[in-house]
Amino acid sequence: MVNALGISVCLGVALLPLVGGCAARHPADARQGALLPGSARLAAPALGASSSQRWRVTRRAAADTIERPFAAVTRADRPAGPRAVLTFVWEPPFDSRDSLVIARGSLAPVAERLAFRGVTREYHYDGPRVTGRMQRPDSSWDAYDHTFDEPVFAFNEVEILVRSLRYAPGVRLVAPLFSEVDRALEHDTLTVVGRAAPVGRDSTWVVRFADPAIVTLYTVDPARREIVDAVTTQRQSGGVLRYRREE
Repeated sequence: MVNALGISVCLGVALLPLVGGCAARHPADARQGALLPGSARLAAPALGASSSQRWRVTRRAAADTIERPFAAVTRADRPAGPRAVLTFVWEPPFDSRDSLVIARGSLAPVAERLAFRGVTREYHYDGPRVTGRMQRPDSSWDAYDHTFDEPVFAFNEVEILVRSLRYAPGVRLVAPLFSEVDRALEHDTLTVVGRAAPVGRDSTWVVRFADPAIVTLYTVDPARREIVDAVTTQRQSGGVLRYRREE
């Protein structure tokens, strides 16, 4: 699977961030330390003003010392009453666009539309139930309707979850994430590693996201609740991707 600033190695190829990949099939301790929509373990940003950031991505192969240009993505938030719209737009050659509506307080997902590699996916979220449809080029819509055992987040909420944790060393939570592409539920970990370098008047926090395909270390400015750096390591290939925000 992938995260909002990560890349999956499913099927032996690099898939774009913000899309589904290899869902975890072994949620062994999902109930212990579970992070669910509306949890008191979250301190979500207000998301009351529009914002936009462009990130450049470089890639370094496992046996290489040089970071090479790889991709660029623009992520944006905008309020919509009690909800917020999160968008992720990857530039060509990847050409992926995701639009996700969430509740601003609980971070519960509401609706999503993902267009990637000619395939369009639309979902509606209602606690543990996910309904939607998918259309491939020159094909009819394929409907989807499944109710899981617990309320879910959309996988493409990983970044907002990282920004919303109550930071304290050693916090480890398991989030139920619905994989948009393979329509499966996975349980992945978010761990607050500790403090990092100062940004402005405050020091940053490092948060580790892990799933079967990748491990990403996010550096977060707690005052602004913004990610300032992210580094993803692909478990299978050992390749490393670094995300640098353009000011």
